[in-house]
Amino acid sequence: MRIIEDEERRKLMAELEALKKDRDKYKEELEKIRAIKAHKASPTLLASSFVNAMETMRTEVKTPEESPVDYRIKNFDVKLKTGVGLDDDDNVILILPKAEELTPDKLSTIKFSISPVPKFKPRIKKERKESGMSDK
Repeated sequence: MRIIEDEERRKLMAELEALKKDRDKYKEELEKIRAIKAHKASPTLLASSFVNAMETMRTEVKTPEESPVDYRIKNFDVKLKTGVGLDDDDNVILILPKAEELTPDKLSTIKFSISPVPKFKPRIKKERKESGMSDK
């Protein structure tokens, strides 16, 4: 009888250890989910932020008045790596990782190109009266 009790105790202890490991695993997963919920953004907010960034670039990257060219953003491509989910009101949200969770394979990319645009200065018509020539 004592042998059976010892064997049963060992089985129960092994089951208890397995359950503790499962509990710890689930705790880690829960912490990850809680951390994710703290870093979310709406697609509208994100798009608005990109528009504001482009507008800031457009207005602040001005060339001197005497420069023959201005510059403009020609292309602006974003490859966003994010999770997509729903908030409590069933609105679409983007789930963003924390900085410490970023690895090279999780990085989003932003590519943009800038192209020169010639400045056109209005020509001033000179009166050609002195020489007797007309513009006809």
